[in-house]
Amino acid sequence: MNIENLDLQFLKSKTVLVTGSSKGIGLSITEKLLDLGNIGIGTSRDVDSLDALSKKFNRNFYPMQLNLDSFESVESLTQNISQDFDKIDVLICNAGMLGDLEYIENYNYETWCKTITVNLNNQFLLIQKLK
Repeated sequence: MNIENLDLQFLKSKTVLVTGSSKGIGLSITEKLLDLGNIGIGTSRDVDSLDALSKKFNRNFYPMQLNLDSFESVESLTQNISQDFDKIDVLICNAGMLGDLEYIENYNYETWCKTITVNLNNQFLLIQKLK
């Protein structure tokens, strides 16, 4: 099944936050939800990478910077959202990192910690702070 065939009709007129909206799965999900008329907040480490979405959906897309490797970035995003939006109806935690493809005995501990921070710890904080 691909994203074009998903029946998301019940997701209309919602405020949706999608992390990692600049490419891949996050971009496809964001475009689909914006096509349905939702208000979309899309994040990327590089907010300029969201320019194409901003131009295509200039009435209902709000690009925001988020680096899930940084607690401060999560804090900043959640503060901006709480100031600019009444609520988030849907949160799609799409952003993440793969880390190195390496045997565990050769895996770099710092890379492991960064991967866990991005994929778990700061995702948890984002969810918690958007309650």
